[in-house]
Amino acid sequence: MFLIKIFHFLFGYVILSIMGDSKEKFITDAINTNISIQDLAESDGKYILEVSFSDYLKLKKITKDLEVIKKAGFPFFLEKLKKRKGLIFGFSICILLIIIGSQFIWTIEYDGDTDCNMVDLENAVKISGLEIGKAKMFLDKPLDMKNTILNNTKDICWCFVYIKGTKAVVKVRKNVIPKQVVSIKEPCDLIATRDGVIKRVIAKKGRKLVSTNDAVSVGDTLISGTFDFENEAGYQTHSLGTVEAYTKHILTKKFKQNYIYKFYTGRKRHLFTLNVYKWKIPLYLKKRINYDNYDEEENTYDSTIGISLNHRILLEYKEVKEPISEETTIELAKNELEKEISSELSEGATMLSKEYKTEKIDENTIKVTLIMNFIENIATEKQIEEVTLIEPKNSESAAGD
Repeated sequence: MFLIKIFHFLFGYVILSIMGDSKEKFITDAINTNISIQDLAESDGKYILEVSFSDYLKLKKITKDLEVIKKAGFPFFLEKLKKRKGLIFGFSICILLIIIGSQFIWTIEYDGDTDCNMVDLENAVKISGLEIGKAKMFLDKPLDMKNTILNNTKDICWCFVYIKGTKAVVKVRKNVIPKQVVSIKEPCDLIATRDGVIKRVIAKKGRKLVSTNDAVSVGDTLISGTFDFENEAGYQTHSLGTVEAYTKHILTKKFKQNYIYKFYTGRKRHLFTLNVYKWKIPLYLKKRINYDNYDEEENTYDSTIGISLNHRILLEYKEVKEPISEETTIELAKNELEKEISSELSEGATMLSKEYKTEKIDENTIKVTLIMNFIENIATEKQIEEVTLIEPKNSESAAGD
């Protein structure tokens, strides 16, 4: 039914009344002429009916006893519009502006681990050439922007950039062990991401500077990309390798002997915001947000022309505290500390041991310390800032491979 109404509107329809003594003959002639009649009814000696615009033109040839009650639909709307040239001009300009505006970036959305350093991330995005108001045709390839962002941030290990209409989406993943992505064509060293004692060094490319049982600190060079020789010129290369080390992770936190959970009251608010390119137009009064604690659900209905509708639902809740035993508090603390330390580890790390220490601070507070020992790869790339041709030296060479 809904589709039929849309069809009638697009092609236009006319509501008519037929007068005279030959109404029945008119209906018969209309059917024989393949004219489709809708909603036929009789009122005050007249037939009231609805026909399409094209059938109305045919009916005018059959009889002149027609009275038009209503003309509706897109063709009649266009007919009226032709007489209002100013409106047509303004509408055309509006469509043109929307088309032009859709060729620019108006919003940048960050997705993923957004608890990283947002100032550094936003600066890196700007360095990559991705800015609000910039034409999409002047942007670099998403892969190039991704590499620029990774090389200009310290705590991001993964990044993905894509364009969706007038919105740019930057997805990131945080790594508490800063890693730098260096092009394989660029010379670099391998440095230590944390303190440790060397277990094994596998130098696939570059000059090994540390050996088994050596103690190293964060930032120490483990495998150098610089070679110098006694009787011939040296060179710089892109170091490759793995450096396994014994590492210790210690984390201490204080925990209250309370379990806090959320009790939802059932009250909610629906807030709508109209986004037109880079402008946000709230369709609500801010004073209506009178919840002390609430969770938020958000949906955005996008279009490809820079106009979208944001729908936020605020769900009110109250925090409820319940006392828990010392044993339960310690167990919850252990899980939290282990999860936090695990997020700092290099991929493939192997745990050797773990130890817990607890201390009662007061009647309601316990301090828990977690000590974990691992074997992990602590090497990460660091670009050699100044690439130079190394002159031969006469002193004893320290080169090796």
